[in-house]
Amino acid sequence: MNDIRNLFIHQKRLEKGLSLEELADGICSPSYLSRIEQNKVVPGEEFYNLLETKLGIHYLEDQEEERLNAMLDSYFKLYFAEDPDLPLVAKKINNSADQMKGSRHFIKYLLFTYFFSSFENKEIQNELKKYQDFMKQEEAELYEFSLSLTMDEKRENGLMKVFQRKARGIRLMDQHHYLKAYEALNEALDLAVENRAGNQISSIYNMIGFLCMYLDPSCSQNFFESAIYFAQNQEQIDLARYNLACMYFFKTKYEEANILFDQLKTGSLAFKAQEKKVLMLWQKGKDFEFLEPKKELYQCLEQNNMDKALGIVRSLWKEDPDHLLVQWLYKQLLIRNHHFKELSQRSFAQIIQ
Repeated sequence: MNDIRNLFIHQKRLEKGLSLEELADGICSPSYLSRIEQNKVVPGEEFYNLLETKLGIHYLEDQEEERLNAMLDSYFKLYFAEDPDLPLVAKKINNSADQMKGSRHFIKYLLFTYFFSSFENKEIQNELKKYQDFMKQEEAELYEFSLSLTMDEKRENGLMKVFQRKARGIRLMDQHHYLKAYEALNEALDLAVENRAGNQISSIYNMIGFLCMYLDPSCSQNFFESAIYFAQNQEQIDLARYNLACMYFFKTKYEEANILFDQLKTGSLAFKAQEKKVLMLWQKGKDFEFLEPKKELYQCLEQNNMDKALGIVRSLWKEDPDHLLVQWLYKQLLIRNHHFKELSQRSFAQIIQ
């Protein structure tokens, strides 16, 4: 349950001289804000939006954030695959250094600079150590790998081979070569077991389970359950549970999916699970009939006329404020249209929180 934004919120609040009570007012309880700042909980995106708006924290546009993250992901995939295109991607990242430093992905950028320096830059190593508690799972794995390379083994060590096979499996999945990807990931799993790399064992089981959704869905459940068993932290447990719940969801086993969705504690995954729970209600047929006459709403959503869509959903909410699908649409449109004050004044059901 790590997010660098928790640290930014804490730093900005102190910089502005605000108390926990002053910042939390109208958004959440001071105790919940304290847990966010201590990185003990990752809230939903709407909480971040409200807090960051109040503090005046600004990030890059979502499209730009995605572009930068895609470049960094591409670098690490090519690095472990020892791909000759690696220098080209590194050059692009270095050309975007200023944007990277102001991005939500700046920890991953720090990791890139450390890898790019061949693990020799002690200043960056110390900087990474400072942010260790705020690293996401993928970043923590890269950091763990970089620490293992402080030894003389460098490119020959066992963990390196795990990452290489895993990266090859991911690349083959991206290219839709599913059988070859399955073989590469199984090789990575054998190496991870041999090197007692617990984090990697869970991660690879998760990936094989996801891959089996394309090859043999009946096997996915066993792999996701193994990923839960070998997980080393809450984020890994939640990722495996989320994948397993999605598998049940697609098989229309809604009760099993619902139980797993309710167990999720990681903020971003819990938020995605709430959307799936609303879709389950829709697919069960309880809500489709309710909204079927509202053709105007569908047209607004299709035409991206969000202001008009919000007006329609407000009316629906007044007619039936307890209706879960209406609550979900209302909440999403408030966030989409940046009506954070109105969002903080509304009381939604627990499924939507």
